[in-house]
Amino acid sequence: MPALLWAACLTSCGLALGVHARSQGQLAAASDIGALTITCLSGFLVPLAVLPHWLSAVAPATPGHWALHGFQATVTSDTRAYAHSTAVIAAITAAARLVSRRRVRR
Repeated sequence: MPALLWAACLTSCGLALGVHARSQGQLAAASDIGALTITCLSGFLVPLAVLPHWLSAVAPATPGHWALHGFQATVTSDTRAYAHSTAVIAAITAAARLVSRRRVRR
């Protein structure tokens, strides 16, 4: 389940980014920079305990952080952490879909 929700979140965020890009080059640059930033800030590449404090404080603002927590909660069978991360990722997915839907209607 976390993998499907994470895929839906990435797709929705990509769609929201795509409807705001003016060209394919702008979309490619924004998606590459965004993906690298989210990956670095979320704790996927480096554990948050190793990162500076200000970076670990920013991590919960990224969807990747919550996906990582969801995957870890699945492995450790922590149902409360799993439910929380799933709810946050679902909210981010819904917000991204709302942003893209509003942009498409204009």
